[in-house]
Amino acid sequence: MNGPAEPDHLHGQALVATTDPATLGATLARDLAGGWQASAGSVRIGGATIDFHAWPDGLRLDAYAGSLEQLGAAEEAINGVLERVDVRAIAWRTRPSTLPGAPPLEPPVYNFPFDEDHDD
Repeated sequence: MNGPAEPDHLHGQALVATTDPATLGATLARDLAGGWQASAGSVRIGGATIDFHAWPDGLRLDAYAGSLEQLGAAEEAINGVLERVDVRAIAWRTRPSTLPGAPPLEPPVYNFPFDEDHDD
């Protein structure tokens, strides 16, 4: 995806545990008419964008959509490809902070412990 998602977009995530995430990512891109290069790819399904990245422990999926219906359709399309290549069902999680009516996220607070010889 180019740039950050719009503030009102929903964000769903999943991790597909696999020992060959690059091949699985390339398969998703090919079967869903998306793009794949090196270790990352992206595909558009209806009003949703799904980004995927090869990680050492599997293929990370990030879906962005403007509605729950679009998000659900994107997740179903991904799940359909995964079933065809005999990957077990995966659990999608919608990030609560992106649901309609959710309060805005507070900026992170970093409390790093420093030793006495730290100069800041």
